[in-house]
Amino acid sequence: MPLLQTYTKPHPRRFSRITALLAAASIAIAGAAATPAHADKTDTLRTAAQIAGILIIGKLIADSNKKRRLERARARQPQPARVIGNTLPLQCVRWVDTDRGARRILGKRCIERRVGYVDLPRRCERRFWDARGYSRIGYSRRCLLNKGYRIEPFPR
Repeated sequence: MPLLQTYTKPHPRRFSRITALLAAASIAIAGAAATPAHADKTDTLRTAAQIAGILIIGKLIADSNKKRRLERARARQPQPARVIGNTLPLQCVRWVDTDRGARRILGKRCIERRVGYVDLPRRCERRFWDARGYSRIGYSRRCLLNKGYRIEPFPR
């Protein structure tokens, strides 16, 4: 047994489900407890209406949660590029020294910042090291041009 145990918080959705279940159960019990011991037709109809009301409220809560989940999922999806066609920013072209000489490469982070989500060909992806020695990923300018992309200046 470890000396220090980590505490993980329960998922918030679990509490909302438990709360909804307890609310529905308390409404049902309160309605049933207030009825007299004998059951005639009106009491049976009233109990059926209460159960139907609880089911409708539960369905509304579930639909609301579903809408919220879908909205969050849409917000997490990558946004489409703000460019028309296959145009990439000229500002992202950098000269990189390699063992085969200087090459022009478009930086991946620069493209993502200026354009947003772009699905460029993996075949054009190159790894290079910046001036501080960090490994970076970029795309070969020549390869992208051969694949039909254009490189033009972007407005700031």
